[in-house]
Amino acid sequence: MGIWDFWTTEAKEYVHGQLDESQCSSNFALQPVTPDKGYVEIVLRRMKILKVRIGTKKFYGAVHSDLGLYHSSGHDVGFKSLITPDELKGKDEDATRLDRVIISNQRLLGPSPYRGGALRLNLALLSVKSVDLAGPFLEVLSGLSSAAGVSYIAVAQPFLKPLAAGIDLLTGTAGAAVREIQVVTNLDPLKTGVYVVLRASRDELDFKDIRVNEEYTLTFADGQPITDYPYMVISIESSQTRNDWKGIPDIKKAFDAVADAVKNDKPKEYEEALAAFRRTVLLSDDLLLDHARELFKQVKETMDDVMGATLTTRSAFTREIPTLDAFNPFNQ
Repeated sequence: MGIWDFWTTEAKEYVHGQLDESQCSSNFALQPVTPDKGYVEIVLRRMKILKVRIGTKKFYGAVHSDLGLYHSSGHDVGFKSLITPDELKGKDEDATRLDRVIISNQRLLGPSPYRGGALRLNLALLSVKSVDLAGPFLEVLSGLSSAAGVSYIAVAQPFLKPLAAGIDLLTGTAGAAVREIQVVTNLDPLKTGVYVVLRASRDELDFKDIRVNEEYTLTFADGQPITDYPYMVISIESSQTRNDWKGIPDIKKAFDAVADAVKNDKPKEYEEALAAFRRTVLLSDDLLLDHARELFKQVKETMDDVMGATLTTRSAFTREIPTLDAFNPFNQ
């Protein structure tokens, strides 16, 4: 039985849900996320740990997220991460300081194309008992998580199984890890806004009394901060563009082949590279189709102009062959 199987069956009914606009600062808005029209990003904006619930003097803190989005191929694609920020690594940290730990602004997913369907959200905070191998083990898993990333589908997928196996090994060792708080849910229909989960039962805290300010701190309706419960605050955001598109590995590799053919004045290789670039861009998991088509159009027009120039004129362009930075697929 894996980490999520165990915790899903054991989890209590915590107070959780997406806040209404009346519960949020004016900076936030609840808007439907339209399929195939934008990119979605999930950010852990704030997590507050209240107190220690394990009897050890030293600890490691880690945040494990497992999120999934619908893919155009007809199945979900997953993004796993293990967040171990400096504030939580605490190799020699006194456990009595755990109540002062706040983590914020940690990206969990995206920006990634939203194709429709539910956002699968599994998020947990672990308190890991400090033993000889706990620190190095967490560092290895954190390194895998960083390598996997949370933006590019092709990069993330090969790391899903080793990350899952590592987390299951960590949590499957008796007494090694304690769940502080967790949310397991599907968000459908998906809307932008603020999602919160608190370790409080519904008879302890009325969800309607919760408010969130500009700093993503939770308060009561009267403005007093919520201090009696650990909690997580997650922002769900959507944009018509993605600033990191130039780093999409497959697209960059295919574009470089086109640029090399132009630079080396090889028309046949250029035609082949351009055809391969078109396939790569239009089939990309990380760009919406309208943006992919616009990118190919811009690249083809520009490179055709360079290849169509006379040899004398073209030699002057040799050092000025445009890079991906010269194009904007969102300028339609």
